[in-house]
Amino acid sequence: MNVIFKFVFFTFIIFSTSIGLFGQSSIPDTTQIIVKVYGNATCTSEIQSIAQTAVGVLHAVSFDAVKHELTLQVQQSTFDQNLLFFTLASKGYDAGNVHAKNTIYNLLSEECKYARMPEEVVRD
Repeated sequence: MNVIFKFVFFTFIIFSTSIGLFGQSSIPDTTQIIVKVYGNATCTSEIQSIAQTAVGVLHAVSFDAVKHELTLQVQQSTFDQNLLFFTLASKGYDAGNVHAKNTIYNLLSEECKYARMPEEVVRD
């Protein structure tokens, strides 16, 4: 009985390891990027959660509120940076060259409000 358990256990470990090794290589077009997002450190998890809903975003790695930098792991073939910016702006966060509407920004909780992106950065 003990031998059978060990066989099943080691088979499971080998199978799990091989899935991990080969699973990563099945998505060769993943990369890490940094995008400009305005927000504050208090709402880091909210910003990362919103970003992860955008198509092509695999994982929100980190958010630096001081530098206004959101680091993401993305799948290049499906990721659209502008779509990410509009997704964040639709929730009140200025991102890239997209300025969130004031009415949406004003809906943010007081602890999530931040110094807005300078207007001169905004482009059509």
